[in-house]
Amino acid sequence: CVMRGLVCAALAALLAAPPGARAQEASTGRLQGQVVDTTGQPLAGVLVEVETGAVPLTGRTGDDGRYLVEAVPAASHTVRFSLASFVTLQRRGVVVAAGVTANA
Repeated sequence: CVMRGLVCAALAALLAAPPGARAQEASTGRLQGQVVDTTGQPLAGVLVEVETGAVPLTGRTGDDGRYLVEAVPAASHTVRFSLASFVTLQRRGVVVAAGVTANA
């Protein structure tokens, strides 16, 4: 390839991806964050639900309280965080843009 190695490799990887995968990447983003308690300690096992209009997308926090939900449609969403013995938290208007990782 005449282009510099990294650019050439990235272009080759993009072209090798199936058309459906490229289309999904073009219309979705990701949502990430960390859930902590009132003292700032991370909470493990929190259920994270992203309302998408159909079936919600879900994820769980790890031991460090961090989560990542992938393939979130580009739009404004309501995100719920729930864990036994804690009040469920709901955030409205969380904006996810195509090809971007949003924080919530």
